[in-house]
Formats: sequence, C-alpha cells, structure tokens
Amino acid sequence: MSNMYEDLYISLISWSNMSLPHVECSAIHTTDLSKKKLRYSFLDDKPVQGVISFGCYSGELIRFIILKDEVKPASVSFAHKTKIVALSDCYFQSNFFSVASLSFDGLFCIWSVQDGICLGKYEKIFPVGCQLMATSGDSIVVSGSFPNVFIFNTSEERVTKILHPHYSFTAGIGIIPSDRSKVLFLMDSKGTVTYASIDPSITQTFKYQLLDPNRVVIKSLPSPSFKFLLTLYGDLPSANSSAESSSPSYFSITDLSSVGFPSITHEYKDLHTATWIDDYTFGVLSYSGSYTQFEINDKYVEGMDKSEEEEYYEDEEEESEENTNCPTEEEEFLQQMTPKSPTSNDTATHIDYLYSQLKDLYPQLRDLSHPDAKIFGRNRYCKIPITKSNLHLEQLYYAQGTFPFGCITSFKKEIIAGFNDTVIFLSNNFDEFSLGQMFEQGPKRTTAQCLNIQNDLVKEIIEGLEDGSISYYDLNSMTYYVQENVHKGRINEICTCGKYLFSAGSDNTLVVTNLETKQAVKTFQHFMSRITQFLRPIEKVRKPFCDYLFCLTEFGAISVIDIEQLDNVFNMTGHDGQVTSIMIHSLSGILIVNAKSLFFWSLHSGNLESILRGNRKEIYLKDPDKNHVEVKPIQAFVNGVVYEQLLFGGNSLRVIDINIKTVSNQISNYLMRVADKSLKETIEGFPNLGLLSEVFSTYVCDFLKKNIGVEYGKHFNICFVGDKGVHTVNLIKQRLHNDIWTFSSEVSSMILAMRIMLSMAMRNHPLFFDTMNDLINKYTISISSNIKYFKNPNVTSLFKYFKNSTPMIINYFMDMVEKYPQETRRRWMNYLQLVEGTTKYRRDLIIGAWIGLGTTVLSTLSDTELKLLAERAQKLSNSQYRTFIPEVLYRCATRFKDIAGVSDIVIRTLITSQNAGRIDLNILFDAAPIGFLKNILQLSNEGQETLAKTLINVIIDIILQGRVRDDILFQMIQTIIGCSKASLTDHINKQLKAIDDKHKWFNFGADQHLIAYGNNSGTLFVTKKIGSAFRSSILSLAKEPLLEVTSDASGNVITVNTKSTIFEIQIKVADDQEHMQLDVVSTKPKAQ
Repeated sequence: MSNMYEDLYISLISWSNMSLPHVECSAIHTTDLSKKKLRYSFLDDKPVQGVISFGCYSGELIRFIILKDEVKPASVSFAHKTKIVALSDCYFQSNFFSVASLSFDGLFCIWSVQDGICLGKYEKIFPVGCQLMATSGDSIVVSGSFPNVFIFNTSEERVTKILHPHYSFTAGIGIIPSDRSKVLFLMDSKGTVTYASIDPSITQTFKYQLLDPNRVVIKSLPSPSFKFLLTLYGDLPSANSSAESSSPSYFSITDLSSVGFPSITHEYKDLHTATWIDDYTFGVLSYSGSYTQFEINDKYVEGMDKSEEEEYYEDEEEESEENTNCPTEEEEFLQQMTPKSPTSNDTATHIDYLYSQLKDLYPQLRDLSHPDAKIFGRNRYCKIPITKSNLHLEQLYYAQGTFPFGCITSFKKEIIAGFNDTVIFLSNNFDEFSLGQMFEQGPKRTTAQCLNIQNDLVKEIIEGLEDGSISYYDLNSMTYYVQENVHKGRINEICTCGKYLFSAGSDNTLVVTNLETKQAVKTFQHFMSRITQFLRPIEKVRKPFCDYLFCLTEFGAISVIDIEQLDNVFNMTGHDGQVTSIMIHSLSGILIVNAKSLFFWSLHSGNLESILRGNRKEIYLKDPDKNHVEVKPIQAFVNGVVYEQLLFGGNSLRVIDINIKTVSNQISNYLMRVADKSLKETIEGFPNLGLLSEVFSTYVCDFLKKNIGVEYGKHFNICFVGDKGVHTVNLIKQRLHNDIWTFSSEVSSMILAMRIMLSMAMRNHPLFFDTMNDLINKYTISISSNIKYFKNPNVTSLFKYFKNSTPMIINYFMDMVEKYPQETRRRWMNYLQLVEGTTKYRRDLIIGAWIGLGTTVLSTLSDTELKLLAERAQKLSNSQYRTFIPEVLYRCATRFKDIAGVSDIVIRTLITSQNAGRIDLNILFDAAPIGFLKNILQLSNEGQETLAKTLINVIIDIILQGRVRDDILFQMIQTIIGCSKASLTDHINKQLKAIDDKHKWFNFGADQHLIAYGNNSGTLFVTKKIGSAFRSSILSLAKEPLLEVTSDASGNVITVNTKSTIFEIQIKVADDQEHMQLDVVSTKPKAQ
C-alpha cells in the first residue's frame, strides 16, 4: 500500500493562545473576486469580495479576506525567509486565482488566492537583490539591483528569456495588454523606455528616451491599460542639490496615447509611493501619512473611451446579474494563456511583427514630425521631442493620516494601505483591520511551542508564555500545569531533548527543566544576547557530537551544550553577519558556519581552524562531500509524522505534519495483524490515534465514543502543506459545525483524498468496515450535492493522489466523478484538453485525468475520441500509471470492440500490466476477442510463456464453458496451435484433452496430432500436423449442429454424428504435403 498514493501532508497546529506576532508590511496586493462567475462564500455564507495578499519583511505572506462589511485575517504562509518585495496576480497551470510573490533573495512562489496554499516554490531562479515584478498569464518578469531582466514561464517552469535593457537601475516594469502577444515595457532611472517581446524567439528590442535624463526616476507606474505613465522623481535639480537625489519630491503624468507624449509635473512634499486606481485615477501617499487622490481632468479625456468601474454590489441579486456577463474561470484562463503569436519563424518577420504591435498600441508615433522620430525603425535608440502639455489634474480626495504608511494598492475605488500588521482603507474613513483581531497581548499568551514525544507518541503540548512561565497540556489525561517564573520576561524558544526541556528567554538565559518533575535543574547565564534557535544534526553523527545542542543567538554567536552532561562545551563568536546555515563534518569533527564568510570550528578543541571568503567559499559550498550533515532547527520524524518549527512574527511555534500516505500504510498493516482483536484492544495500539482523531470526521469520532467510550477532543486546527513542504496555517476556523469546509477545489480534493486513504486503510478491520464504507460514500455525496459550502474537488488533483492506487480505489474515484452531471464532465474534459496545450507542467497528469474523465462519459464519445483515448492510454501505460491505465481501459473495453484498430492496443496494455491477475480476462475476451488472441501469439513469440499460458487457460476455460461463438472458435484453436512450442506442448495437450473429455463435438488425438471439431452451423474444422507444420481444412457437412466428432487410430478417418446422419470423412494429403483435403466417404442415416 505504500506506493498506492502520492504523498499528502495534513498539518495540525495549536495556536489559539498565541501572542500577537510582530510583523511589518513590505508589499501588498489585492485580487478582486466579486466579478467572477464562479465565486466562493466564506463561513456564514458571506460572499467574498476579494483577497488581500500581505507580504512581510520577515517573509510571511498573510491573506486577508474582504467581505462586504469587514476584513478578516484568514491565513499565513511560510516560504520566504527574507523581505517580500513584490506581489502580483498570475495564472498557474489550471489554477484560476493565483498570486505570485517575490522576495529579495530571489525566491519566487505562486499561491492559491482562495486558500493560500503554495502551488509552486522556485529557489535559485533569480539572483539576490530582486525588487520589481510584472505578470501576465503564465509570464513572470523580474528585475532588481542587477543588470538583467528575467522572463520566467510558469507553464514550462523555466527562465525563457534574459534581457539586458538598461544602463542604470530599473524603475518601472509592466506587460502591455495586447490581443496578439505580450510586449514588455521597461523604464530605467534615466527615463529611457525599452520595449521587448515576451516571446523568446523575438530578440529585437526598441528603446527611446521618453523623460528628461537629468531627472532621477525613482519609480515608474504605467496605468492598467498603458494610457498614462505615473513617474515619481527625486528632488528637482538645482545649483545646490544633486541630480542623483533618491528622495521623491514630485511626480509627473505622461500621456502615452497622444502625439509627442505630453506630460505634466506636480510637486508633492515627502512623497512616499503611489498607485493607480483605474486608467484615469491614482492615489499618492507621503511619509507624513497624508493621502491624496487625483483624477486626470475630464475635459482632457473628453472623446476618449473612458470606461467606468463597477461599484460595489448592493445585494446578492445584483451580484448574480453582474456575474452572468462575466467570463467563466475557464474562459478567462484560456484568454490569458493563448495569445496570438507570429506565424513565421523568420527573424525579420518577428521584428516586423513586434514593430507592428507597438505601432498599433501607439499610432501617434508614426506621425511625429521631428527628424529623429523613427523610434521603432531599425534604430535601437533615439530621443523624443517633448510636446507642450494640456494635461490637467483634479484633486478628488485628501486625508491626513496619523502615522506613515508602508505600502499601498487599489481595490475597486478604494486605496488600501499596509502598515505593520494592519490594512487600512484610506478613502473609507481610514477603517483599520489587523492581526490583533485574531491574537492578543498579555502575560499568559504563547510565544514559543514544542511537543513532548514519548514512545513515538505526542504526550504533551508545551508552551512558553509572554511572562516567562511554561505551560504543559497532557493530551492523554487532558490536564493542564503551569511552571511559573522560569524566565524574567518573554520566552523566545523551547525544545525537548530526551528527558529535558530547554527554554530560552529574553533575559538571555537558558533553563533546563526535567520533563517528569517539571522542576528546573540547571540555568546557563553566559549568553550576551537572546537565543533565537535551537539546532541539532538532522542525521546521526558519532559521539559526542550527537549529544550536542547548538544554541544560535541574535548576533550570530553559537553556544554548544552537551544535553547528557548539561555542560556548556564551547562558545563560538565573531561571525561576520547573519548565520544562514550550519554543517558538521562528521569524520573530522569540524563545525562549518556559513555567514558572510565560511568559518571552520573544531568540535574537539573549540578553536577556529580556518575561514574561507569570496570565491573560495562558493567553491566549497557548491560541492560538499557526503560526510557533511546539516544542523537545523529541531525536527522529529515519527511514524509518518513530522514535528517542525515555524517562526511567525517573533513567535517560535510548532506544526505537526502527518503524511497521510505513510500513516495509512501503517494503519492498514496494523489492522490486518489485529483483525481478530476486539475494538477496544485494537484502539489501544492504534498508531497515532490521538493525532488522527483530529482529522477524522465527526461521524467517525462519534462511532469511537459510542463503541469504546472514549471521547477524542479537538485540540488542533487542520492546515495544509503546499509545494516543497510550504505550510499554510489558517488563522480562523474553516470547518463548520456540520463538518463542511469552506475552501477551494484544491483543498476539497485534499480533504476527500485524506478521507479516502484513511477510510480504505481502516476497512481492513471488520469492525470498521461498514463505518468506513458509509463514511466515504456519505462524504462524497455531500461534496457533490452541497457545493454552496464546498467547492467541487479538482479532478486533476484527485487523480494525482490516486493514480497508483488499487483497482478498488481507482474505481471508487471513477464512481465519485460520475456523480457529477454528464455535461459538467464533458466540459472538464474539453477544458483539460485545452490546458494541456498551454503547459508542460505534469502534462501526463493532465492527460491521465482527461482519460479518467473520458471513461465516465463513454456513451457521448465519438469513435475518433475513443481512439484518441486508447492511444493516449497506451502511451501512459509505459509510465508510472501502470495501475490506473489498465483499470481505465478495462472500463472502456465494451466499446473498444466496435472500433477497428483499438483492440490490440487495449488488450496489450491490459494483459501485460502488473495487475493482470486482478482483471477479469474472460470479460476482456468477450469485449475484444481478436485482439486478445493476437496478443497470445505475440507473447508466445516474444518468449513470455508464463503470461501466454495464463491467457491460453482463459480461452480453454471459455471453450469448456461452451460459450464461444462459431466464428471465433476456429481463431481460438488456431491460436492455441500457434503457441505449440516445445516448452508449451505438454501444457497445450493437457488443455486440449480436457476439452475432448468435456465436449463430444471436439476430438483431440495427441498421438495422431489431430484436432477435429464441429459447430452448430454444421461445419467441420480439421487441423492435423503434417511433417513439421500444421495444416487446416474446413468442410460444410450439414444444416444442423455436429453433435459428436471421433477419429480412428490412424488419425486419417473422422466420423461425425448429427441428430439424423452419420458422416465418414477421409483426410487426404497432397504429395507436396502443403495441402490437406477432406472427402466424404459415406453418409448414412442415424438409427432412431
């Protein structure tokens, strides 16, 4: 069972008492969900208007849900370790609502907007120093404090193009919306604009000097449709000021849609940042906290196609009316992912194509009268004459805030600012919504967590508190104990090692507590700064290094504590910068500390042995030998459960990751061993039952309470793990009282997959069988029928989890999918086929899901679609889906018999699969007999005699049952004879003798090498070995069934009886022994 499923992790947390985390906003972005046709609701059926993605300096990504009358913090995700610098909407594979996040160190992630789960985590794609990002469809463009601009394709999961457009740093970046392709807009700090194509095959770029090069551009923001350009400048050049000043003090608006690019400049003191609300409205913030909203004057834009933004919906009915005119998620995705592209591969054509696009976007460029106006010709660079502007700005709104803001973004007609842990609606009376809604400050709030694991089970949840106390919650006895005044002030970190608890506080001390007595046994007071992390080797190392606890402090010092002797062994200081990683070379006993330089410390003497810097450091880290063992924050791996540390705003917390695949395997094996035990005895040794009860449905928990009298409480909240182990923690309850979840399709798939895995495993015990069967069936129906609270599961995701499952689970998966309307399944199929053409990411997974869906709509498939399904299945059968594909094809076999050329493909795949023994080959023969027989001969000729024997037994059994058609019987006998190799002769003779004994109409003479048999149509079939080859002949004798066939001792005379006549037939062989003839010697009536 261990290889049946894909790894699926479900996380458990206990953060209800957590102290308010201290975070600071570094990037903010909103996703509007109110106009989508397929929207989702939240908790009390409140429609979700949008989602705020809130990036932090410390790397956390927080999701705020925008409801009609409030904003709620919904989740926090942990992938980045450094400042998040940019957020933007994107499309990732088949996920319609996705947000991309970029951190300063070049780490790039894609998140599901609806549930915050990480869909893709990409490390070492971009260099350190990332600052700006733009997205469109599956294209991600990144620039920063490095000369290159990178274009990353999410469908291909690789960098497809690298540009070097500027001679100074990038100040603005965007992707111009175009019906035909994607054009990249870049502006540097000197006001130079570069246009380039996203298409990797188009290498030509076009540049021009749009703004005054003597003014320093700090930030450049194109409007949504690129009608205008909002530019933030440094101080105006003067005799007493530097032109290179980087403090913004004024901004300009440039009209990109008028001849000569007219612009207007506006002074704005203490200018901090700005953002567009729509094509004609923008907001500007100052460092002092003031906010001003401007609009480009209506007189100036008169005659232009100025589209009005939709207002907030007044009620549910209005929303429904609006949504009927919106594209579906599938339509919107495909519009983004299928731009028109050049039809020729000729380089010159590509250049002309890009040139024509830019002229279409900015037709006024062709009409400039300036002699240097050939901007987009073969010249790569030229200057633009500045035209006098008649632009006018109108101030719509002004407000003076009480504190400065960090970042801003727009949502409908609103400007939303992010400051510290708070989002603020600036144009709506400065309404504030913060993490303080979910967490509190106080002496008894949790600041650090760990788990006491004894005998591979979680015994206690241990929490360090704000006031320096430590609380212990026993999960078995449900008792609570507080150890008072362990530290003077906040506890920063705690961990368990053997029989001891180690705690570090803001008082710069380390206290060791005995876990049994709950009494402090030793205090270390030598630390000069607070401990931020406890670390241990992640693999076994030799003594005494395996007994060392490494305490990393705030300023990079490392103290080594022997956990057996409770001694301070070594203190290592002087690291130049933040410590990013630590390793032990287990053979030499060298501790390698990676900071700005690489430090080598002896764990024998405590001395600093060596330091590597620069290129020597990089060469060493690039290829460390196998004896290096990483030293990381303490984790525990127990029976498929991983205990990990997460840092959230200064709080050190624990998360429990359960690998449902591994745990299901353990449960299945355990229950098979104790199948004869009582339920109470079974429960006593049940692996990880205390934790699994947290993910069981209320239905199963009630069953356990009723039958064994134990009530399993809910101590944890369930969270989910995304790509590469990235955690997303829910800050609010996502499960309602009736066990319904308010999540996206991806999470619906995870929950359903989890329930199926556990339920199938627990069915191995007879006492659980009915309960688990009822659970998976009942639960599936609730998903299918009550989609108001529960999104339909994602078919591709479900297929991912079950593609290598047993036939029983695969068929359950198919049956579950069939509960959805047929037209819905056909729409899913069409959509997956279109998505497949836009992505290279796990295409086999998409194809597999498409094939699976096809088997649920067989009656609607044309012959062409059915052939395509079989051919694609044949290609996948050689990959990892060797269980799934045979089951799928078996379900389709009844239709394949009508499609010429498909039978051989299907039968070959089915009978050679690893699960051939589980497939009813008799039914398979009935569906496609000719293909079945052909494959027997092929397998015999290929030397696969064991499998050939199995299939021969199948057709012999069918003959013995007498349920074979006359037109197929001859083919069956010829196939059996064709397999008469030396190694198979005895087996075949034995099988033919069995038919002779069972049926009078069949005669087999092993010594005479003769087979003769008659059919119900009165036809006699004779096959005889002449020389070294078998020869066959057919003779039509009567118009009634041939009831009995016998032969004489020589094998040359055959007697055939019908109901009324007896025939005697002579076998004559030609002189060349190539032909055989049947002659009727005598005919006489049968005695009555």
